[in-house]
Amino acid sequence: MQKSTFITVLSWIFIVLSGFASLISVIQNIIYHFLIKNEFNSEASLNSDTSFENFFFSNFGLILTITLVLIVYSFISSIGLLKRKNWARISIIGLLALAVAYNFYSFISFYSLNEIFDIRNLDSFARAFMILSLILIIGLCSLFVWIIFKLNSKKIKAEFQSE
Repeated sequence: MQKSTFITVLSWIFIVLSGFASLISVIQNIIYHFLIKNEFNSEASLNSDTSFENFFFSNFGLILTITLVLIVYSFISSIGLLKRKNWARISIIGLLALAVAYNFYSFISFYSLNEIFDIRNLDSFARAFMILSLILIIGLCSLFVWIIFKLNSKKIKAEFQSE
C-alpha cells in the first residue's frame, strides 16, 4: 500500500516540534533540579495568597518532570507514526485529545478571569492580547480535532493495519 504524504509530513512536523520541545524541557529540568530548586521551596514562595500558587510552587519539579515525560513520549510516538505503527497513531490521537482538553480548559478559564479582575478595565494592549490568545486556542483546538478525525479515517487506518 502506498504511504500517504499526510502521515509523512505530519510525522516530521511532530518529530521536529517534539524533539525541540524535548531539548528545552531537559534544559528546564536540569536548571530547576540543579540550580534553582531551593528557591521554589523557600518560605517566600510557599507563603503565596492562593492554594493554587502553593500547589504550583511546592510541586514545580514534579510538574516539570511530568511535562518532560509527556514531551518525550510524543517524540517517540511521532517516530512510531512515521514508521506507520498503529500504537503510535493511537498515542498521537490521545495526546492531541489531551491537548484539546487542556486548551478547552484554558478557554473556559479565560471567562473566569472576570472574577479575578475586571477585563473591561484592562488597557487595549492587554485586551487585544487576551483576544488573540483566545483566537489561537480556538485555532489550535480546531487543527487538533481535524488531525484526530483525519487519523481516524478509514484510509489512514488501513495504511496502519497493512504494516
